[in-house]
Amino acid sequence: MPVKHTCALVYMLLAVSLCVAGCSQGPRPARVSTVQAEYRSARADMRLGYDRDAISQLTAAATSGYAPAESLLGDCYTSGWMVKKDQQQATNWYRKAALQGYAKAENNLGAYYEVSPGALKDPAKAVYWYRKGASQGYAPAQANLGRCYLLGQGVPRDRALGAHWVKLAAARGNLAGQLLMATCYGKGWGVLKDQVRAVHWYRRAAAQNNPAAEYYLGSAYELGVGVTPDSHKAAHWYRRAANQNFAPAQITLAYCYKTGFGVVRSLDLAAHWLTKAASQGNVQAQASLGRCYAHGWGVFRNEVMAVHFYRLAAAKGNPEAENNLGVCYRLGKGVAANWPQAVYWYHKAADQGYLAAEANIGWCYMHGYGVARDYKRAVKWYRLASRRGYAGAQADLASCYDRGSGVHRNYAKAFYWYVRAAGQGNRTAEAGLGVCYEFGHGVAISLVKAAKWYRAAALQGFALAQNNLALCYLHGVGVPQDSARAAHWFGLAASRGLLSAEDEMAYLYQHGLGVPESARNAVYWYQKAAAADDAGAQNNLGICYQTGDGVPRDVRRAVHLYRKAAHAGCVDAQANLAKCYASGLGVVRDFRRAAHWFHLAADRGNAEACWHIGNLYRNGLAGSINVGKAIVWFRRAASHGCLRADHSLGCIYANGAGVKRDYVRAASWFRRGAIRGGPACEYDLGYLYQHGYGVPQNYHTAIGWYQAAARQHFLPAKKRLAYFHAHGIGLKKAGHVPPPASSK
Repeated sequence: MPVKHTCALVYMLLAVSLCVAGCSQGPRPARVSTVQAEYRSARADMRLGYDRDAISQLTAAATSGYAPAESLLGDCYTSGWMVKKDQQQATNWYRKAALQGYAKAENNLGAYYEVSPGALKDPAKAVYWYRKGASQGYAPAQANLGRCYLLGQGVPRDRALGAHWVKLAAARGNLAGQLLMATCYGKGWGVLKDQVRAVHWYRRAAAQNNPAAEYYLGSAYELGVGVTPDSHKAAHWYRRAANQNFAPAQITLAYCYKTGFGVVRSLDLAAHWLTKAASQGNVQAQASLGRCYAHGWGVFRNEVMAVHFYRLAAAKGNPEAENNLGVCYRLGKGVAANWPQAVYWYHKAADQGYLAAEANIGWCYMHGYGVARDYKRAVKWYRLASRRGYAGAQADLASCYDRGSGVHRNYAKAFYWYVRAAGQGNRTAEAGLGVCYEFGHGVAISLVKAAKWYRAAALQGFALAQNNLALCYLHGVGVPQDSARAAHWFGLAASRGLLSAEDEMAYLYQHGLGVPESARNAVYWYQKAAAADDAGAQNNLGICYQTGDGVPRDVRRAVHLYRKAAHAGCVDAQANLAKCYASGLGVVRDFRRAAHWFHLAADRGNAEACWHIGNLYRNGLAGSINVGKAIVWFRRAASHGCLRADHSLGCIYANGAGVKRDYVRAASWFRRGAIRGGPACEYDLGYLYQHGYGVPQNYHTAIGWYQAAARQHFLPAKKRLAYFHAHGIGLKKAGHVPPPASSK
C-alpha cells in the first residue's frame, strides 16, 4: 500500500506556514485618512511591482503607528520581500501592531515564538498571542491555538478545547482549521471518532485546492475509510494533488500506475511521477526511482542512474537506498565491485533496523565477501532479522541449520524456519520444505508434499525448485511419472541458466524422453552448459564429438573438452581422457599419461578407471607386468560394481595367469558378475558348468547361462548354442576342453 504520512504532523507544519499568510484582519484603529491613503497606495504599488515606492509609503504608514501597515511591514521583513530579510525587524513590527490589538499581528507574533530557534522559542508566549488573536475571531489564530491544545504545546493537552477552537476556525473557512478538524474526527481527538465527518472536512479543504486534503481524500477512497472504496476516485484525488507537485501524492500515484490501481497500468507513467517527486528532493521517490533504473521499469535500464538516485536518497539516510547501494557495490552494478563498501552501506541501513540489510550482512559473513568469513556471525545477523519476521533471513537461517553452518545441524529447527519463511511466500524456503519432505529432514517423509512445495517455489520462477519438480516428474516421485512435464520444468529451469537443468535437457533430447529424440538439440544444451564451464556438460559434449552424435565427428575436439573437464575435476572426463591416451584417440598414445588420469579418476571412486589400471598392470602397458597389483585394482573396481572387473578376476584365476589356477575362485567371480547381468560372466560360468571346472558339471545349468548371455546378444554364446543345435549335441558327454578364453 502507499506510504501514508502522519496527519497531525502535516497539519502542524501547514498551520504554522499558513499563519503568516492569513488574510483576515482584526479591529482597526481610528480612521486616519492620510495614513490609510499611504497604506493603500503602498498596497497598490506592491501589486504593480513598484517596490521602491511601495516600501517607502508602507514604512511611512507603519512609522505613523498604523497597525495594518506595521503588520504588513513585518511580513516583508519575514519573507525578504522588497527589503532584506530580517526576523528581528519583523518581530518588532509585529509586536507594535499586536500591542494595538491587531489580530493578524498577534497570530504572527505567536508563530514567531513557536518556531524561533534556541532560547527565543517560547511555546507559552506563542499560546498567549494565539489566544489574543483567537479571541477576536481571527481564524488562523483559532486554528493555531486549537492545534496547541491538541498537541499540548505551551499548554496542558486538552483535546476537547483544541477541537473547539479548531472547529471555530474551520467554520470560517480556514484551511488549516479544516484539515485539523478532519484529523480530530479521524482520530477521535476531542470529538467522537467519525470517519464520515473527517472526509467531509477533507472535502471542504480540497475545495480550496489544498493538495494535502486531496491526497488524504485519495487515501480514504483507497482504504474505504469514511467512504465506499473506489480505486478510480482514489486515483482521481491522488492525481489532483500530484498535479500540484505534492510529492507524497506523486509517489502514491506512481504506485497506482505500477500496479494498475484505479488506472490503466503503465510503468512509464509510474516512472514519470516518481521523477517529478524525486526532482523535489523526496527521499522515498529517489530510492524508488533508483529501483526503476535498476530494473528498467518505465525507463531504459541504467545501472549508473540507479546508483545516482540511490546515492541521493542514501545521503539523506534512507535505509532502503543504503541497502540497495550496498547491493550495487556487491554485484558491481553501476559501480566497480567493492565488497567492503557493500558491507559499509549494509551496516548503515542495518543501524536503522532495515531487515534486508541485516540479512545481507549475514550473507556477507556466510560467504566471506567484504569481511572475513564467519559462520557464527552470519547466523547472528540472520537470527536478528528472522526474529523480526524477515522471510529472506528466515530461509537463510533455516539453511544454516540444514547444513550445520555456524550452528549444530538441526533439521527440526531448519524445518521450523523454512515453514515460517514459506508462510510469507519465500520461494527459497518453499524449495527447502520440498527437500525436507523428500528426505525426511525434521519431518516425516512425504513425497507428495515434497512435490507440492517444489511446485509452489517453481511457480515463482525459482530455477532449483523447477529442476527438482522436473526430477519428480521424470522419476514419478510424489507425482505420476510424466516425461513431458519433466521436460517442461527442466526447460524453464534451463532457460534461467541452471546448468544441471541444461544437462538434463540434453539428456532428454538424447534419449527422446518427453521430447522428440534429437541429437542436435542435445548438443545445443550441452554446448550452453559447457560454455558456462560446466565440467559434466563438457565431458558429455566431448562424447558427442567422439561419436559424431549430433555434430561432425572430431576426436581432437573431444580430447580438448575431456581435458578441460578433467582439469576441472570431472571424474568421468578424467577416465575418458585416460582412455584416449591409452588408445591413441585424438592424441599420441601414451600409457603413462593414461595411467596418471586413470589414477586420478580411480582415487575418486570411478570403477571403470580402477579396472583400466588393473588392465595396465595385467598387460604391462605402463611398466612391467604385475598381476598382484592388477588383482588389487580389479577387486577395487569390482567393489564399485564393475562387471568387467568380475570377469577379469574370473579369467585370471581360470587361466592361472600370474597366479595359481583356481577354478573355484574363477567360478565365484563369474557367478558374481553373472548374477548382475554381465554377459561375458554368464557365458564363462556356463562354460565352467558345461565342463565341471570348479563347479559340479551340469549341462542344464550351462545351457541356461549360455541362453542368458545370448539374450544380451553376446556372440560367443549364440555361436555355441547354434553349434549344439546344429549337431544335435545333448551334452551327455564332454571331453577335455581348454579353459575359457572369452576375455581375449
